Amino acid sequence: MPDEKKDPIRAQAAALDAELRGDPPAVLGDAGPGQVTSPDAAGLQIQADADAAREWAQFPALFGGILAQAMPELADAYSEANCLAWGEAMVPVAKKYQWTTASFGGWVGLAGATWTFAKPTFDAIRARRTVKPKPAPAPGAPAVPADASSSSTPETAVATRIA
Repeated sequence: MPDEKKDPIRAQAAALDAELRGDPPAVLGDAGPGQVTSPDAAGLQIQADADAAREWAQFPALFGGILAQAMPELADAYSEANCLAWGEAMVPVAKKYQWTTASFGGWVGLAGATWTFAKPTFDAIRARRTVKPKPAPAPGAPAVPADASSSSTPETAVATRIA
């Protein structure tokens, strides 16, 4: 059998076989397709991954910015550092499934469009939760209609109840 190191086609086939089996490349120069093949390429790959992480971090940052408007207590959870950590974790997943930030750009537009009616909804819910209920009348106290309570005299209140 010919030496794979001297036959580039056989070396590439062996690298593909190893990749299909899930074996890591034996040495930096034996990397398969899409794998780092030199120290220079490794530096470029590290920079590309860092750039991709910053791009992916924009998604939770946007989402967190929207949520923090409705729930300010979430602002710290969606910090720049946390979003970047999420972006760094997203890079290998995105590579595996060949996702790009551009392919998810439509979701950003959808989130923005949704927020135009979601924010007023959150505000209305918050306002309803902060309204204090009117105290219940004491047991045995006569019920007074809402419009009669604003009357200035007992006669006006009686006339309002009759009408």
